[in-house]
Amino acid sequence: MDIKKSLKSFITSELIQGNNNINLNDSQSLIEEGIIDSLGILKLMSFIEDTFSVKIKDADLTPENFSTPQSIADFITQRAIHI
Repeated sequence: MDIKKSLKSFITSELIQGNNNINLNDSQSLIEEGIIDSLGILKLMSFIEDTFSVKIKDADLTPENFSTPQSIADFITQRAIHI
């Protein structure tokens, strides 16, 4: 499974609905650029837990882990290795 492709597909189809002008790239800051908000983060967390079987703890919710599609994919990969 291509983690980044799945993430970007979910973000594009579920979190930025109606805004077809955004061409999401791996290093794009999701929160700083207003692509997703706090509700979007919650939906994204649920998607990650359900799709990748990764449990996200409160301490995991850091900009380092959730700022870009690349950082989220890295977080998922790292957590999946340690489970």
